[in-house]
Amino acid sequence: MRKLIEECNKPTLQDLVDLTPEQHRAWRRMERAVKDFRAAGGRFYCVLDSMSGYNGDCIAGIDNDGTYHTQNVSMPTIDAPGLTSFADDWHGIVLKPGVVIAD
Repeated sequence: MRKLIEECNKPTLQDLVDLTPEQHRAWRRMERAVKDFRAAGGRFYCVLDSMSGYNGDCIAGIDNDGTYHTQNVSMPTIDAPGLTSFADDWHGIVLKPGVVIAD
């Protein structure tokens, strides 16, 4: 389980972010699946909260300068809020109500 700081009995922020053993196993499976998909020639296309996959054998990529509109084709898509929608600016962690961490 999550380690607690004994002197104040409050978890650190890192304790709250750390994956549980079950989550870690699932994460490793996802990493392997991504690696396998790419090794098989698959490529990812992400927009907002959606992650799609396409065959990269004949398609160099998908970007703003492409000739053909993505809405003209169908791709397998995973609705994945939090997986694909942030830019590279500063991001802050929001705790659930009532959660207190060590200083």
